[in-house]
Amino acid sequence: MDNRIAPKFFVLPALLFALLPAAYPSDSPRFDGWKQASTDHFRFIYEEESLSQLRDLAAAADGIWEKTARAYSPPPEKTDVLITARTDTVNAFAEGTRHFMGVYANSPLSPEFGFRADWAELVFTHELVHIANFKFQGKQNAAARLFGPFMNVFDIISIPGWMIEGITTVLETELTQGGRGRSPFFELYFKAPTLENDFLDLAEIGKETEPPRGQIYVYGYILARSIADRWGLSALAKIEEVRRSGKSFSASVKEVTGETPERIFRDARIALAKNYSGERTIPEGNIVTPTNKNDYYHMPAAVKKDGIILLRSSEKKDFAAVRWDPAKKEETVLFEAPFADSASLAACDGDLVVAALRTNRFDAMPGLQVSTDLWTWTEKTGLVQLTKGGSLFQPALSRDGKKLVAVEQTGFRYRLTEVSLEDGSKKVLVELPGQSCIQPALSPDGGKLAFLILDGTRARVAAVDMPRYEFAYPVSAATIAAVDNDSGPIIDVAWPHWQADGDLTWASNRRGRLEVWESSKKTNRPCVADPIGAFWAEKTESGVLYASYSASGDILKILPGESWGTVPDFEGPSLPGRIMSFGGLVSDFPAFDAFPAPETESDEKTAGAKIEPHFIDESGDAGQSRYASGFPDAQKAFINLPKPFLWLPNFSYTTLPEDESAWGGGGFALLTGYPMQAASRTPIVAAGAVYFPGVGQVQADLIALLPVYTGTLIGIAGHGFGSIDDDGTERFYDGNALTLSYSLPVASIQRGRDIIDLAAVCGFEAALVRYSDAAFSLNEGPSGASGFTGRLGLDLFREASPLEAAQTTLRASGWIMATGYADMPGRTFISAELDGSGAWGSRTVQAEAGIRTAWFDLPEDHPVPATLAQPGASETGTTYPGRMIFRTAVVFPGMVKTRVYGEKLLQFGKNSAGIDTPDRGTFLNLGFSPEWHLGAEADFEAGRTRMAVGAASELDFESGEGRFSSLSFYITCKLDALLMKSGL
Repeated sequence: MDNRIAPKFFVLPALLFALLPAAYPSDSPRFDGWKQASTDHFRFIYEEESLSQLRDLAAAADGIWEKTARAYSPPPEKTDVLITARTDTVNAFAEGTRHFMGVYANSPLSPEFGFRADWAELVFTHELVHIANFKFQGKQNAAARLFGPFMNVFDIISIPGWMIEGITTVLETELTQGGRGRSPFFELYFKAPTLENDFLDLAEIGKETEPPRGQIYVYGYILARSIADRWGLSALAKIEEVRRSGKSFSASVKEVTGETPERIFRDARIALAKNYSGERTIPEGNIVTPTNKNDYYHMPAAVKKDGIILLRSSEKKDFAAVRWDPAKKEETVLFEAPFADSASLAACDGDLVVAALRTNRFDAMPGLQVSTDLWTWTEKTGLVQLTKGGSLFQPALSRDGKKLVAVEQTGFRYRLTEVSLEDGSKKVLVELPGQSCIQPALSPDGGKLAFLILDGTRARVAAVDMPRYEFAYPVSAATIAAVDNDSGPIIDVAWPHWQADGDLTWASNRRGRLEVWESSKKTNRPCVADPIGAFWAEKTESGVLYASYSASGDILKILPGESWGTVPDFEGPSLPGRIMSFGGLVSDFPAFDAFPAPETESDEKTAGAKIEPHFIDESGDAGQSRYASGFPDAQKAFINLPKPFLWLPNFSYTTLPEDESAWGGGGFALLTGYPMQAASRTPIVAAGAVYFPGVGQVQADLIALLPVYTGTLIGIAGHGFGSIDDDGTERFYDGNALTLSYSLPVASIQRGRDIIDLAAVCGFEAALVRYSDAAFSLNEGPSGASGFTGRLGLDLFREASPLEAAQTTLRASGWIMATGYADMPGRTFISAELDGSGAWGSRTVQAEAGIRTAWFDLPEDHPVPATLAQPGASETGTTYPGRMIFRTAVVFPGMVKTRVYGEKLLQFGKNSAGIDTPDRGTFLNLGFSPEWHLGAEADFEAGRTRMAVGAASELDFESGEGRFSSLSFYITCKLDALLMKSGL
């Protein structure tokens, strides 16, 4: 007989599992709690570590609000902005249900966004336009008013993703002096498929089955920009206004423009083809890297006789450092690792390779922390960590392998640091107040350094002699020589690189397309061109090797050596700083309405000026605002309390003994807090209750997940009732259960597919269960058995990929439990459980073996602590206190693991708590149960957290002939010390 409480209303763990993030930990600067400070239109939520980023964002925030209100739609009067520090991540987000924003405290190192505008202003503009779109003109979703903010999601999903991101990408460009709409590197993503006749169909956008990555941004910009060009920027807002009146998105576009999205997209493609038609006259190099869809071969780290050392990223394979041999067309994987970006690899003429790799941690406050450190690799040593706890990017090695320079983050800015290859120690090399220095390149002998200087309006190519003495660190700004884009009209430059002969090259769009330029004999001139674009080049014995882009992704091409310096004498179609448009060919679009003239120089200065943050003393009248001359005085503590997110009515049906039934009604509510650290450590509270008037019973659950220090406190309280099969007799039961769990990370580190997550876990379970032959109400019925259990143990998850195609996973949980019962005062029962499994194989199929063993020497008709040591879909009692389950399985990994398994139960021991255990006459009373349990399950997992839904059947040999019993379904949930396995 099953002695455990099995409430039928436990549907909430599945929902909570979906909301749980995968998270990992770290040390670094002390965490002093979350703070908040407000401007007229924003409340910033941050920690001291991100104070410098807060100042940059706050300085621009209210001015961006005003621009957005004029150009598109007024955002909400007050928007919360989360600033996430301690994560070496370049990103931001706008949450579309509760309408808040998040900004990661790193600015981009790649030129895709362009360097014409300050990153803080650019990213803030983009995300604020999202918020304005989600809450267009202050309109409130009716379903959200009835059932909570979660219902806003249905309004968001009714808009194509490409339009959501297209509007923001257009306006990030219109409302700043930069943005992707002015970036020649962003242009590559649609210039390549245009010239190669490999455009996506409108219906394919967003499926990410082929390049470019981030399709909704690329093609969304084309569509939204086309609408703005032909019908005015205000048409973007008019479409949303019409859509909010109840019309579909396509119908709204048709009403405002007279054209369908499909027709607009087709016309934009025609305009692009005509715009780029002249580029095909430029000689094109032969492609030397594979052109498989979604295989990206990035700029080389070194070009050697035995191959090209570079980074390869792919949708189907991990980011890897590889050696590509163009002659043999062979790829040799040196190592796979979590590289920070496509410029995270450096190599020299020897076999030394340096990589910038990311590590995720979650074992220190305030939560998820991501650090980027430098690692060295040789064929002899493999990967060896060089630096620890840093934020180091874009390593640059001299060709002799003796000097190493990297980019180091300081607030929203970057500086250049020289790193010792002996011990990883650092010396600041170049640091310019209020500016960033990125993309370093060392000359072949290590004597000179080239890099980019970013000042928030332009990127300059600069060079400096490397210091020869200790007192010369950091270098003086007066010794830095400007190479290109130091003054005059702003152009777009990137990726400086030294040739073997000592000449410096870099990418530039000075002539209207991306070309490689060189500085030779104090003269700058273009030296490599390509129909689509060239942004890195090196003279080799085989010819001119250069980096470009195609409809298949990043590639390398080669031209004959004599082509160096031979480039077309006509300008390209995309002059620097001009917004890339798709309705500008008036002959193609007779209805084209010319866009307003560019801003005057004085207007540009005003638009780019910093706006003093206008902080509000939140303890007083919001109207009595003041400027924050003493900024810290405006700070207050922020407590991340859960707020109502979703509430719904609920109706339920249950069966009672003797085929009776009962109906009930009630409700469900979900409360959530903010995801303070990159979608992790979010407080969640969920509650539901259903009352059954015919029985006088309630099914109710309350579940809470609360961050406490570095760990998570989980609580579940519930009351349930129903019928249970007791050896063929239907009995009615009701039960109350309370479970608390706290897990404290001991070591939780993730580096790509190499993960270790070890936690100390404690828990408490209390239960009261009552049984009767007939249904009884909540306030009536027989007395029951109650008990409690304390639980203490360790929980381990380990995953590694020692080979490119191999993966090993190890799981282990061990518990010691102490149980007591109210009707047995003074007596404590000690139980134990150990659950371990290991899997090995490829990333498509694996073999798994595991064992679950437990000892429960407990009395009959009393609550038994939750356990996973149950075979298949069946449940074992305590007749035999010892149980050992052997499992073998075939696993098919993926976002949802599929497992086909077989289990065999071994029981042993004799119960000493009042149950008559049969004597088998064997050692330790060992005996296998006659059944084999065969089943399959879908396993949803996030590190140590798992939930499986499965089905199993028994193959019974007891009668002498094997036969399958009926199929049974079950659910298994493991959340730290919270364990649940029950039939469905």
